[in-house]
Amino acid sequence: MSKEIFYSFKEYQEKYNGLLDEYYLEFEEYEEIDFIEYEIQKYNVCLQIVNLPIEQAFCRWFRIEKGSDLKTFSISEKTFYIIFENENEQYYYKIYRDFDVITGGVEKKVRQARVIFPKIISFLEQRKLSFETNTKTETPKKDFKGFFKEHINIDKIEEIQKKYKDFDGKKMAYVIYLLHKEFNVINYSLNSRVESRKHFVFALYKKDNINKMEGINRYFNPSDITLLAPDYSKDNDYTTIKTDIQTILNTI
Repeated sequence: MSKEIFYSFKEYQEKYNGLLDEYYLEFEEYEEIDFIEYEIQKYNVCLQIVNLPIEQAFCRWFRIEKGSDLKTFSISEKTFYIIFENENEQYYYKIYRDFDVITGGVEKKVRQARVIFPKIISFLEQRKLSFETNTKTETPKKDFKGFFKEHINIDKIEEIQKKYKDFDGKKMAYVIYLLHKEFNVINYSLNSRVESRKHFVFALYKKDNINKMEGINRYFNPSDITLLAPDYSKDNDYTTIKTDIQTILNTI
């Protein structure tokens, strides 16, 4: 996703639909609620950053470049922690440059951001509430066992969940593909609002985590259920996971 940050509430409202369309192009299985959650998280981080003491986080004399060790500039431990927690530095450096700290005018822009970011977050929270209200009558999301075919024993399902609940990225893509296409024990639909690949992963994790899906989806062909790499069957991870799943399905 683009790291563009808006410092005008009106501009953000006007460009919301365009930002959402860009999000859909990059994350094909995601829904508007996922975009809203992403944006809320982003602007909460940005708000946390601009709420830092200006003299510590936005001193124009630092001339900070990405990758610099901020500890050498004697900033506070709190400031350092906020900036570098969960890769927040990508927003910090973007804001730092947007504020044109070399030529000054920082205080005015910080004060503006402290007012605008909460307005954007409130706007997003209202859209989230509206989205949840409009969709609360839909069929509930499936639990993990609901993705498996009826003949699969619950003990096997629970063992699979236990074994792969911490997998992500390529390994999780292999788990999904093997269960779906090789062993034919699960069903999911790419375009479903309750039983897509995303919902399967969230059910396995027992929590929603949209950040994980980008790393998983990249190993599938776009808008498809097949793996992207032509030689995946020769990958040691693939063969190991296949053997392990075969063992679970045959022995429990």
